[in-house]
Amino acid sequence: MAIHHSSANGFPLEYYDEVGCGFMLLKWDIKILQWPLYNESVEIKTWPSSFKRFLANREFEVFNNAGIKIVEAHSVWLFADTNVRKPQRVPEEIYQGFQLTKESEKHFYMSEDISPLNEGTHKRKLIVQNYDIDTNNHVNNVRYIDWALICIPPDIVSGYVVSKVNVHYKKELYIGDEVEIISEVKSVENGLVSQHSVYNTDKDVCNIRLEWVLNENRL
Repeated sequence: MAIHHSSANGFPLEYYDEVGCGFMLLKWDIKILQWPLYNESVEIKTWPSSFKRFLANREFEVFNNAGIKIVEAHSVWLFADTNVRKPQRVPEEIYQGFQLTKESEKHFYMSEDISPLNEGTHKRKLIVQNYDIDTNNHVNNVRYIDWALICIPPDIVSGYVVSKVNVHYKKELYIGDEVEIISEVKSVENGLVSQHSVYNTDKDVCNIRLEWVLNENRL
């Protein structure tokens, strides 16, 4: 949806290819208010709320058939040179294209960091495959969530649902990279919290925190 919205405002993928720069996702803060039902259509809204030097905030909302908001998300993006992978200031034409001014910088919000796990009760090793890669030629941001979920015990997956997702991406991964996922699950007052760190050799490349609540539709 972010890509569609960018295209609608005059910045399709071809634009970013031409200028050699683009937005790279750094952090997600997602709050799931209600899960959509099977075969239910949803409406997704998105807009950039702030630019600040080489950073950007983008907001998302998801509504169900009844027009009720079921998901809200805040994200942080890095505007970078896609060739040398270094930050670049968001250009004035992008400010203008998305109808944002320098005043928006006052409202920029940086999500909190997630501390990496050094030890955990669940571990998994894998090698990045070609189906993990997106149009930026690195591992797609959704794959990190998939890797976290494969470390969750089956009884948790069947008995609980995720209510909050926090993700902090720190380093890119490419085809052939060796990955180790370390996970830990803890009980809290209203459910469970799982934390996950993705490592490439000794470097943590992504840290994830999931909050779980009981699945009311569980058998």
